[in-house]
Amino acid sequence: MSNVDVPSVLDAAQQLLHEVGSGFTMDQLEERAGVSRATIYRRVGSKAELLDRLVEDRHETVDDVRTRILQATRAVIATAGLTEATIEQVAATAGVG
Repeated sequence: MSNVDVPSVLDAAQQLLHEVGSGFTMDQLEERAGVSRATIYRRVGSKAELLDRLVEDRHETVDDVRTRILQATRAVIATAGLTEATIEQVAATAGVG
């Protein structure tokens, strides 16, 4: 993979970021970008490096998992109430396992 292909990996990562948030997996990125994970790691680096690059180069906002869980907790409690809210609802709303 040449440097010309790096923007396509970044494009795929940016699409996933908008669709599923920063919790996307490298497997999802591999499928979306149409290149192997090994190639992604060689050309772009780790997922953290990739997210940093999206923030720096493309001015994306990346919420960390902790922030997403806290926001989801607030939303679930607001909807279901404190006594009816479940961890499963929070995890599903936050998009985490």
